[in-house]
Amino acid sequence: MLKNNAFIIVISLLLPALSFAAEDQIRELDPLVITASQQQLDTSDPTALTTHVTPEDKIIPPQNLTDLISASPSVSQNGQGGHFQNFSIRGVSKHRIKTLVNGIRIEGARRAGASVSFIEPLLMADATVWRNPASTLFGSGALGGAVEIEMKRFSSPSVLTGYNTEGNENYQVLGVGGESWSLGIARRDVNNTNTKNGDELNTHFTQYSASFSATAKIHDLNLDFFILPSVANNIGKSNADFPTRETNYPSEKHLLAKVGIHSESDWKADIYIHPNDLKTEVLKVNSSFKTISNEAVDFGGSWRIEKTISVFDTLFGIDYAARRAVSIAETALNLTAHNMTHSQPLQHGKENESSLFTTFSWILGAVEMEAGTRLSYFDQSANNIKSQSDTAWSGFIKALYPLENGLDLSANLATAYRYPTLNERFFTGTTGRGSVISNADLKKEQSINLDLGVGWVGDKLSLSSHIYYLHIRDYIERVEISDDVLTFVNLNNGTITGFELEGNYFINDQWRLNWAGHLIRGEDENGNPLSDIPSNRILFGLTHQIGSWQSLVNYEYRTHKNNPGPGEKQISAANLLSAAIRYQAHPNWSFSLTANNVLNETYFTASDKKSVLAPARSLGITLSWKP
Repeated sequence: MLKNNAFIIVISLLLPALSFAAEDQIRELDPLVITASQQQLDTSDPTALTTHVTPEDKIIPPQNLTDLISASPSVSQNGQGGHFQNFSIRGVSKHRIKTLVNGIRIEGARRAGASVSFIEPLLMADATVWRNPASTLFGSGALGGAVEIEMKRFSSPSVLTGYNTEGNENYQVLGVGGESWSLGIARRDVNNTNTKNGDELNTHFTQYSASFSATAKIHDLNLDFFILPSVANNIGKSNADFPTRETNYPSEKHLLAKVGIHSESDWKADIYIHPNDLKTEVLKVNSSFKTISNEAVDFGGSWRIEKTISVFDTLFGIDYAARRAVSIAETALNLTAHNMTHSQPLQHGKENESSLFTTFSWILGAVEMEAGTRLSYFDQSANNIKSQSDTAWSGFIKALYPLENGLDLSANLATAYRYPTLNERFFTGTTGRGSVISNADLKKEQSINLDLGVGWVGDKLSLSSHIYYLHIRDYIERVEISDDVLTFVNLNNGTITGFELEGNYFINDQWRLNWAGHLIRGEDENGNPLSDIPSNRILFGLTHQIGSWQSLVNYEYRTHKNNPGPGEKQISAANLLSAAIRYQAHPNWSFSLTANNVLNETYFTASDKKSVLAPARSLGITLSWKP
């Protein structure tokens, strides 16, 4: 599968590795957690399929969620780039990955999948990446994995500000809080940037966001309140059509609100609402100008209880998620004929998903076991079209077998599902990528995944690796039926196989080396390549700390991709280097200098047909204060 001999040699040398750090080592080295490649992993299981990533105290501040998690095992950039840059997990992306913010399911109208680019990453406390099918926990859309985001709670005042030469980006974050409340406010502003070749990238935007949370107690009930408003203006879409076909988003608005109740008798419940609004403008030079309005109100709730029954620790729950008032309106102006038309290709869209689920864990001899199942009912309608309904079932079982001398073996078997989105079934019109034709006859996707892992933890060295096999039935593929005209079809089957690794070596009290990598391949039942399969890659990170100084160097090698799927193109290999240094000038003050794409490499972040070259070398500075 690989033609680069050097890469094969590196893989063979590091074959048994995937990162895991012992809990006391993480505690001692917290100041060294400086890029997303340094993960705070589940220390109870070196073969865990979850990775925890935090932006706190990073020398290189992440620009978005994709930037934050893209160094996690088998997580890669996906799509066209820019503000809405999305990601894939083990070669699965778009609406097959579920994203949640403080337990709120994020839905979206974009064909590239729901994006949380509207949330400032420096307001996040933690992002948990689930690298396996997770429908049993999160419902439809977690076909290949999920990302859970927990927003940061500020307990005292703090200020962070920074500047980057890439697009003259500047950002400011202010946090305040007390024992029972927290408020974080952020602003980020970016102009257009350029590639190494001097080509302009349509990357501009200005965004304001905030996160407020509070707690209260009434008798034996604990109450949680959470609100997250976000407004972004003048967002440019960065793709290969620019500037001949220019796509901009004049405004993007979101409001997340949630109320939770936690009982001291082991049950909890919550309800949430998420109105959202996205405006799009598409200009074809000397041809047409179109404006598209996407509106929706998403809401839902859950109830769950934890009990110990005999030898089983059991969780039982009920979930409900819904969308209402899903509407897309379009206005088109013909610049040649000077006539205007109006249409509303999607009206009164609505959907409901109701689920029952349970998970339970137990010890069987020396083996730790966990299993679960979910039953879901789904219905969907739009434009006075007859409602479509369906049911789905998912389940999982996993086992962890600890051997002597810190070696662990694991096996995971999981199934998952994804219902087609309202847009895939009912929307025919204009998008930021081109025209799209809906397919009301789409079937739900279903997957089954087998994962085998091995991990080992020593005093200074930790290693583990995974191999996996994912089979997807009725795979929904976006295909191009003519130039810039897309539709959706069910492939009979799709298969993704892969291998991932990560490791840490604590050289001494000052130096730490970490590495990660993956090999992924995906194809349909006829042997044709699937879309969104990322380039294979290997990453190395070296960190150093002495006194008040911390530094890092990160190197990543991405192989070429010469087997693109539908809607993709071949891309060349790339050598990527980043570096940073931070100085704690005062117990309350620190500043850092960063450099990205140090080698000024010319490369594509993903193989999407309309992706553009990555920005040129950039430099940044960050200043932070906290008591």
